Amino acid sequence: YKKAIDKLNKAIKLDSNVSKYYYNLAEYLTKLGEYEKAINSYKKIISIDPNHLRAKYNLSRLQLATENFKEGWENFHLRFEYSETKYSPQIKNLLNLNQWNGEKFSGTLYIYCEQGIGDHILHSSMINDLSKIHSDICLIVDENDPVKFFKDCFKQTYQHHNIYIRSKSDLLSTP
Repeated sequence: YKKAIDKLNKAIKLDSNVSKYYYNLAEYLTKLGEYEKAINSYKKIISIDPNHLRAKYNLSRLQLATENFKEGWENFHLRFEYSETKYSPQIKNLLNLNQWNGEKFSGTLYIYCEQGIGDHILHSSMINDLSKIHSDICLIVDENDPVKFFKDCFKQTYQHHNIYIRSKSDLLSTP
């Protein structure tokens, strides 16, 4: 990677307005764990091309990884535009609802598991704590994942709470 970085830096000296150079540089820097330099490269790309979705998305992921949550979350929604996963307009609308600030409110708190079984396990592990703050919780799981398994596991655990598990297709079919 270091040789590639050296060559990209030379190319940038020849023409500093080519976003592809910075993008490749950011990718290599990320692989080497040089996150701040990679972040600066992504920012340079965005200054050259403000509509570069991949750069904004990757920048957000690095900002989140380096615990710069405020800026990281601002562009993380771009995962819907950049991702190879095809999100339906209904799911995009659901995910663009207001983010919960941790305070009690009236209505349902939707917990959306968008990245597979790992999200399901992580998010479901927090339900007991969340139910102490907010009593109406819906964990949304992917229909490709074991929805019945989750329903069966949590039926007894959360029988005294208003917690339910729905698949994305169930949610989209609800008026």
